[in-house]
Amino acid sequence: MTTPFKASFCSLNARGLNQARKRQQLFRWLHNYKFDVIFLQETYSTQNVEAIWKSEWGGNIIYSHGTNNSKGVAILFNPKLDVRIGSSEADKNGRYLLLEASIFESTFLFYNIYSPNDNNSEITFFSKLSDSPRRHADMQIVLGGDFNCALAPLDKTGGTSTERKKTVISKIKNLCMNFDLQDVWRSQHPENITIHMAQ
Repeated sequence: MTTPFKASFCSLNARGLNQARKRQQLFRWLHNYKFDVIFLQETYSTQNVEAIWKSEWGGNIIYSHGTNNSKGVAILFNPKLDVRIGSSEADKNGRYLLLEASIFESTFLFYNIYSPNDNNSEITFFSKLSDSPRRHADMQIVLGGDFNCALAPLDKTGGTSTERKKTVISKIKNLCMNFDLQDVWRSQHPENITIHMAQ
């Protein structure tokens, strides 16, 4: 009988990882917490840094590159994890990364996104986003990233009202409903105000 894989995930907007000291501090922090799979956004990665970052991390990193001062997402795997990387789909603008991977006996579709911030672009982005996972509907889907949109007033403090993004919120909720996704943190903490980690 196979024991189900119990993974620990982390999703974090890195706000640029070109500075070696900042990158090494982040990698050390991620290793200390022993996360299995990490979704990073705003990596500011390019092809030129792949070998350096992989060496510093010590394990697999799969990228969707942006530029050296904007965008970019990456999925990192704990070096101790028995993972087999399958096919991947990277957005040419560094906005999303779709990745098939097998961990022990479980097969996953990992989806890391970095949404635009203005309403019209977000609506288009999440509408297109719904199409890619359809080819992988039989897999366990894990979606992480920076949505640039709070789904409910409880998910944010200050700033503009969620009413301003109700169309975007509707698109995100449709995406979650179509692929049977749920906000794990919110389901475990239904009444808690979301805590944002300071950089």
